[in-house]
Amino acid sequence: MDYIVGIRQGDGLEIASLRQVAAEHLYDAIRQYRLQVVAHDHAFQAWVRDKSPSCGFCHFAWLAPAGESGRDRGAGWLLVADNRFRERMLTYFADAPRLGLIYLNYYFGHDADPENQGLPQGVFDYIALRSERYTEVDALPLAIIRMPPAPSPE
Repeated sequence: MDYIVGIRQGDGLEIASLRQVAAEHLYDAIRQYRLQVVAHDHAFQAWVRDKSPSCGFCHFAWLAPAGESGRDRGAGWLLVADNRFRERMLTYFADAPRLGLIYLNYYFGHDADPENQGLPQGVFDYIALRSERYTEVDALPLAIIRMPPAPSPE
């Protein structure tokens, strides 16, 4: 079955993000889109590479929830200790621990390459499949989308 898949925007899908995907099920169409489009998107990859505790992919592992102790980062941010951050990342990458270690080596490394092209595509793929924080993806079966009839020539 063919699906129209794209990034959710309000009550619909963002026009520029739409792709036609052939898949057996809606879930498979969304999965393919995340792997083929989202994981290769430059803005998504920049978000994954962003080491800022306040806005990059890593933010969920840095922020201390209510009741957990942490160090004050200012502006109301409370950050956990480095070892707690590492634990949270390894938990996130539990299905692919090797990718978790690669990400942590990247994160705490001092790579001279600002784009860090050495971060393998597998890390982006893994995060794209699991992260609704960056973007929400939705799909519609192509069969239910009806085009209005073309105007008749006069």
